[in-house]
Amino acid sequence: MFSKEAIKKISDGRKKWLKDNPGKHPWRKKDKFVSAPCEYLKEKLTENNISFEEEVIVSNDKNYSVDILISSKNLIIEVNGNQHYEKNGSLKPYYKERHEHITSLGWKVIELHYTMAYNIEMCLDLIKREPEYSIVLPFKKREPVKRNKY
Repeated sequence: MFSKEAIKKISDGRKKWLKDNPGKHPWRKKDKFVSAPCEYLKEKLTENNISFEEEVIVSNDKNYSVDILISSKNLIIEVNGNQHYEKNGSLKPYYKERHEHITSLGWKVIELHYTMAYNIEMCLDLIKREPEYSIVLPFKKREPVKRNKY
């Protein structure tokens, strides 16, 4: 077991290394997990002639990489999996802090649950309306279906 001091030293060292080597961050690897809903949304944005950048680091002091950045609208779209949300549908503390930090830099951020990425009409409407503020679309997890055993 490591002491708290040792853990902090390791954590600080890792953060410094990632800041000094942003291209080597695990989220920037070519063999990382690919989100099918995010890729689908990017495909539809391209089909609708909406220019965007993907996997962009938007902060100099944090190594936050965003899914989709539409610079012409000062807009970021994040496509989130279930792990980003609390049971009540709100963002978990880390993702809420991340969201608030990015918005403090002047970006508008739309946080979408991955299932909403397939609702292209809604997504295009959100982008075209050019939201004046960031949006966190709440997600309600469904209760598991109770099944009778046979």
